[in-house]
Amino acid sequence: MNRVDPQPLSKMATGIEGFDQLSGGGLPLNRTTLVMGGPGSGKTVFSLQVLANAACQRDESGIFVAFEERGREVIENAATFDWGLPTLAERQIYILDAHLSPTVIQSGDFDLSGILAILKAKKEQMNARWIVFDGIDVLLMLLQDPILEMREIYRIRDWLADNALTAIITAKLDSQIVQGTNYGFMQFMVDCVVHFDRCLEYGVPTHRLQVTKYRGSDFAPGAFPLSFGPSGIEVAPPEPPEIIHEASTERVSAGFERFDAMLGGGLFRGSSTLITGAPGTSKTTLIGKFAEAACQRGERTLFVSFDEGVDQIIRNLSSVDIDLHPHRQSGLLCMYSGRTEARSAEEHLIKM
Repeated sequence: MNRVDPQPLSKMATGIEGFDQLSGGGLPLNRTTLVMGGPGSGKTVFSLQVLANAACQRDESGIFVAFEERGREVIENAATFDWGLPTLAERQIYILDAHLSPTVIQSGDFDLSGILAILKAKKEQMNARWIVFDGIDVLLMLLQDPILEMREIYRIRDWLADNALTAIITAKLDSQIVQGTNYGFMQFMVDCVVHFDRCLEYGVPTHRLQVTKYRGSDFAPGAFPLSFGPSGIEVAPPEPPEIIHEASTERVSAGFERFDAMLGGGLFRGSSTLITGAPGTSKTTLIGKFAEAACQRGERTLFVSFDEGVDQIIRNLSSVDIDLHPHRQSGLLCMYSGRTEARSAEEHLIKM
């Protein structure tokens, strides 16, 4: 049998670097992705960020259908990020307010054909490439019939395929869905499934995402930490499966001649050194001297501290003739100080 070269699946980059790495290039082109998670896990932020990145980075238009929030609330909430969504909503991102009042009463047959007709006209007018159905579960609850729910979801899927749109559908992930009931059938219907999770670990709030399904494509397994910043979601990129890097034999000074002599000429460049000791045994003094020596060599240095402020560290080190202030002013030295309990270890790494 003659074998042929496999054809990679076409994808659309999300512009979220860590996610594009773990998903192998982004979301499937002209296919549907289901984004699931609990309240506050990042589903809506992720979806809006994808649309904003597509508009800003590649001049691609998109449609956002809001079933859970009012359209103006979506814009107001997203204005806290640096995407410029209020401006984008005027020309490249159409936000359809499909918010349903809790007082709505269904009378007679109900389907999505009317909304889909509006969206088709808007898609052709804008030449849209993306579409988001945010909070689809809110709409489906009106039907109160699992058969009708499946019918409407398949109607959406077929409509998306006919209109060549790359789609994101968001839905709540609760205990019922975990057990395989309620809207679990959507996970079988779509081509890609992304789970967002928000939980407490040792009293610290932690956000993670995991790609659990990607039809026709490989992806990085496991859950990856994420954080929220001015530009939206930041995802810790996956580590390569193989450890391949050059081990340098160059030695660099730790700042103390006698300490360098004990180490045979200093520390190996690119190596990691663990310094342990009881309080008051000069651990911070030692790394302060190391940072000063690196800056004196003209090397950019990152100084990370937990539970002690930057100004306090600089003041205390100056008492033993270690002056980091001029190096910080010159930009050679960047100092980061954070509270250990404020974020998970992975989120601290993302911030750094």
